[in-house]
Amino acid sequence: MLWANFFMTCLLFTLGSAELKDYTWLSLICLAFFLVLFECSSGPITWLYMAEILQDKALSVATVLNWVVKIIISLCIPLIIKYIGQENVGYIFYTVGFLTTLSTLFIFFFMLETRGLSRNQIDEMYNREKD
Repeated sequence: MLWANFFMTCLLFTLGSAELKDYTWLSLICLAFFLVLFECSSGPITWLYMAEILQDKALSVATVLNWVVKIIISLCIPLIIKYIGQENVGYIFYTVGFLTTLSTLFIFFFMLETRGLSRNQIDEMYNREKD
């Protein structure tokens, strides 16, 4: 997930530049690779990781928060494009690239590897008391 996020960041910055310079072919290539990386990393792994490390109530809150943020983004992006103009869409990709950079740093510093660990081992890793 760490490396996929790093490469997604690079692709988003390249996509932003391609959109600003109107390189349609490069935009399509970057977008296709971004989608493949996202669907093999951050897309599904976020849900799996939350299910592994969170308790039931926290998982419910995280799920609601995740969907609320997605709805807000979906509603705001068309308004932002209308405000900044179609020719400046690349700046949206730069912004998302910056946010993806922050998420890559978050993954590196705060997300611990849980592959192959039992629930008790994960609880110990996060210093939680066992039920």
